[in-house]
Amino acid sequence: MIDICLPDMEGTDLLEHAKKELEKTVKIMLTGHPSAKTSEKATFEGADTYIVKPIKMDELISVINFFLKPKQDE
Repeated sequence: MIDICLPDMEGTDLLEHAKKELEKTVKIMLTGHPSAKTSEKATFEGADTYIVKPIKMDELISVINFFLKPKQDE
C-alpha cells in the first residue's frame, strides 16, 4: 500500500517510478483526500485499486481477498 500524500513526494509519483519493479505486486493506493484527479492518476500509473481513509477493515479485507483469489486464466 502506498499513500498518495507522502512527506517528500506524491505516492503516485513513487508508483510511476516503481511500477516496473512492482509489475507482479498488487498495488493499493490510499488517500485521505479523494478526488477524481488522484484516482485517475493512480490508476494510470498502475495502481490496482484505490482506498479512501479512514480505512474500513472489512473493505481492506475484501480487497485483499479479491486479489488473493486465483484468476480463471492462470
